[in-house]
Amino acid sequence: MRENATTATVFQYEGTATVETTQYESTPTSDDETIDARDPNVVVYEGNNVKLDCSSPVDTQFRWSYRPLEGSSSTIIHNGKRLYDGFNQFRLSSTSCGFRQCRITARNLRISDAGFFTCIKRNVYKYWSITVLGK
Repeated sequence: MRENATTATVFQYEGTATVETTQYESTPTSDDETIDARDPNVVVYEGNNVKLDCSSPVDTQFRWSYRPLEGSSSTIIHNGKRLYDGFNQFRLSSTSCGFRQCRITARNLRISDAGFFTCIKRNVYKYWSITVLGK
């Protein structure tokens, strides 16, 4: 494991599950490289951006939350209409947030930003675990 690495725990539900991890091994070409988080467990380098997409087959209002790796509670970062201005853990941007799809991007991630993102759509939750490695 690289020096200055932060690891994330994985949610455990009843039974066993296979956890797939997307790890980007190449050295980023710039601090603003954006990673499209297709898998629920993503490992990126410090300074990268992570794009998270959430979709629904029916009209719904999307909400997003974030829980730091060592935190016990989540913070709502998108209330279904817009990003929460008071959340300043890292820079967030919202693009194409409608009734069937919503995308947020966490920008310029630091090691301390490792944690869990959740997209909430009706009674369905979609989770991402983000691990941030030092350069």
